[in-house]
Amino acid sequence: MKRTLIGLVSIVSALSFNANADLIFSTDFQGSTVVDETLTNINWTTEGVLSPGDISADWPLFSTADSSNKVGVDRNLHNEGAWSVFIAINTLNEGILLDFFSLDAFIFNNAGNYQGANASRDLDYSVSIQNALGDILVSTTVDNIFNGSGTWERGKLVIFDLNNTYLGANSTYELVLTASGQGPGNNAGFDNVSLVGRVPAPQTFGLMVISLALFGLRECLKRK
Repeated sequence: MKRTLIGLVSIVSALSFNANADLIFSTDFQGSTVVDETLTNINWTTEGVLSPGDISADWPLFSTADSSNKVGVDRNLHNEGAWSVFIAINTLNEGILLDFFSLDAFIFNNAGNYQGANASRDLDYSVSIQNALGDILVSTTVDNIFNGSGTWERGKLVIFDLNNTYLGANSTYELVLTASGQGPGNNAGFDNVSLVGRVPAPQTFGLMVISLALFGLRECLKRK
C-alpha cells in the first residue's frame, strides 16, 4: 500500500504543474537607480513569488550612460577577479519547477562605457540557486560568451538550464549570478533578466486531494 500511495502522489503531483511555462520573474531594469553596489527602484513582473526587490553585487556598480537601466559591475574580471550578484526568490503558496534563467550579457570598459568593437574579451557566467541554509540546489555555467570581438552595446542572450529544480512553497531562496573572464578592461554587466518555470494550477490540488481520498476509500473497502 505504501508503494502504491507514493506512486499515486507522484503522478498527481506531476499533473499539478502546467504544461506551459510561466514567467516567474522578469525585469528590463528601466527606471532603476544605482546606489553603490545596489540597484534599486526595479520594476519586476512576477508569478508565484514575491518581488525580488533591490538586487546587490559584491562590488560597486557603474552609474554611466551606457550602464543606465542595466547592472554593470565596476570590477575588472581580468585583473581583480570574479564578482557576484544576488537576487532573492521568495515563493508563495505553491511550489515551482524551474526551467531556465536568461539575461542579455554586456561588456564594459574600465570607464563604464561599452567596450570597443575591436577588443577581444572573454566572459563566463555561472548561475546557482541556493536555499536559506546555503545549500546549492542547482548550478550551471555558460563559458566563452564573448570569446573574441563583438558588438558589445547590443548584448548577447545567455540561457542557463535549471534542470527542473524544485522550489518549495512559502520558502526563501537566492539566485547567485557570478561573472569571470579574461582580457584587460574586461568589466561585465547584464540586462533583461527572466526566470522561467512552472507554477501549479490551483484547481489541480483539489484533484490531488480527491484522488487520495478515493484511494484511501478503496483500500478501506478492500479490507472489509
